Amino acid sequence: MSFEFWKRAAGGVPPVKLFPSTASQTYTKGMPVSVTSGLLVIGAPAASTFVGVTNAAVTVGSDGVNTMIEVIEALPDVIFKADFTNAGTKKTFANADLHGTLFDVNATDPSVIDPDDTTNGAWVIQGYDNTNKKVYVSLASTMSAPTLG
Repeated sequence: MSFEFWKRAAGGVPPVKLFPSTASQTYTKGMPVSVTSGLLVIGAPAASTFVGVTNAAVTVGSDGVNTMIEVIEALPDVIFKADFTNAGTKKTFANADLHGTLFDVNATDPSVIDPDDTTNGAWVIQGYDNTNKKVYVSLASTMSAPTLG
């Protein structure tokens, strides 16, 4: 399960940027990531600093501070296709969920959207496929995603 680049609203290629990582991180391809104290970390629920999703699987060792990680930036026009969990109360999405409610990543697996978690959410639903448990999401424009370099 993961996020993957789906499209840019205005067309074009995914916006890719390198970010320096904190030490001792294991990134999987398509994992939402944040920046804390200027360094990339695995995204967590209620994060207010999401910058995008990883573009490759990379393990950064304990001596790997500032290892550069390729990230597809979550710019306002970038839409990702992501899995969602149906393990909680809310099992599907509806038109009422589109464009307004902010959803969060799952607490036990930050690579999926949690339909039950709208507290401090960061991701806007642009579309959904309940049959295949997929949503199309963009980072909320109110997020203050930092960029580096």
